Amino acid sequence: QTEIVDPCLLGTLNVLDACKRSTTVKRVVCTSSVTAVRVRNDFKPDDVLDESVWSSPDCCRETQASMWYGLGKTLSEQAALEFGKESGIDVITIAPRELLSSRATASAADILRLLQGKPFYIGRTEEGHHAGYVHLDDVAEAHLLAYTNPKASGRYVCSAINMSAIELASFMSKRYPKHKIASTDE
Repeated sequence: QTEIVDPCLLGTLNVLDACKRSTTVKRVVCTSSVTAVRVRNDFKPDDVLDESVWSSPDCCRETQASMWYGLGKTLSEQAALEFGKESGIDVITIAPRELLSSRATASAADILRLLQGKPFYIGRTEEGHHAGYVHLDDVAEAHLLAYTNPKASGRYVCSAINMSAIELASFMSKRYPKHKIASTDE
């Protein structure tokens, strides 16, 4: 809480407060994360994760330590949108899915695991589990569009494609045939 959540929330609010004191800032686009959308324990396999869905703060707290990040992102995104309503600043948030890039990202760990012949998302290889992916360039474009389009408002989940672990492994096997891609049939 004190190492991740509090600094995330305080940092977001400090930046927005500085924007409010400025005489020229009218719109702010904040980067959130899909972890502010997907950390819940009540999803069904066919549920759609869209802009109306929020991670459960309680579920974030009860889940493994890595979900402190999700809690921080959830609370700071909600606070940013509320700050915008109260202050009159147009605040827009972008919540990207797993990032793909020519450079290493935290999301690339899933793909790296497959290339190393290790299972994808430990315990999450069942057919019903899907993850969304988006290229970093597309996320940058989404930020520019959110900033420049006068009709943009609120919250956006940024995702290009959804694939199951099995579909990702199959894609990776075809794309990189020289690598031993982990079998997801286990």
